[in-house]
Amino acid sequence: MDDADRAQEQIEREESSRFVQAALGYRVVLSPGISGDCEECGEASIRLVDGLCVRCRDQLARDMARRQAAKADSHLIGAG
Repeated sequence: MDDADRAQEQIEREESSRFVQAALGYRVVLSPGISGDCEECGEASIRLVDGLCVRCRDQLARDMARRQAAKADSHLIGAG
């Protein structure tokens, strides 16, 4: 193995170490949840956040995104 190969291996180890450190340093903060029945769909869930199961929270987020996009589009149409 020559010096170039050793240098390349060292660079790869350092990059890998930086990636692992960045991944370990990244934390997603999850809202606390409780078990129960979803207020929206009525299905039992092991983790409700603000009374909603994950499916209903996701649907709500998609609906809100669509409304915001439609609102932005209407402003663009009105500005033209």
